[in-house]
Parts: sequence; C-alpha cells; structure tokens
Amino acid sequence: MPGLTGIQLLAEAKRLQPEATRILLTGHADKASAIQAINQVGLFQYLEKPWDNAQLMLVIQQGIERAQLLRELRQKIMELETANSTLRGSQARLLKAFL
Repeated sequence: MPGLTGIQLLAEAKRLQPEATRILLTGHADKASAIQAINQVGLFQYLEKPWDNAQLMLVIQQGIERAQLLRELRQKIMELETANSTLRGSQARLLKAFL
C-alpha cells in the first residue's frame, strides 16, 4: 500500500463506512500498533500473520453477524423513535381535548 499505512487505510474506510466491520491482518505485529488501530479506527479484530484460515473465517463470520446485529439495532431504534413520536402526538391531542 504505497503512501498509506494499514491504520490510515482503515481510518479512511471508517470515514467512508462508519459501521463497517474492520479487521486488520498484519505481518508487523506490535502492541502499540494494535492499540492504535483499536482506538483510532474501532478495529473489530486484529490478526497476525501467519493466521489460521479457520480462525480467519470465524472472525469474518463474527464480523458479518456484528453488522447484521447493528442493522437490526438501527431498525429497532427507528421503530422506537416512530412509536415515541406517535405517542407524543397522541398525548398532545389528549391534553388538548381535556383542556
């Protein structure tokens, strides 16, 4: 990746897709880089080379499940906001009718 570090690439990915699951595969394992990646880009997983393909597949599966859960959570929040708005409107109409 000429001109970019892995963390810079992940930061750009976060800017473009904030809810994307970010996984860092690295051959340059050091604790400081891992901490920086976790803190700066909200890293989901950090895997060092050589990685086990079964472990990588599990991490990808968990990342997909995380993304699905986030979508479901966002949908539930929208439903609650809609219900709350409807409830506030009903409450306002009831108050108006009794006053």
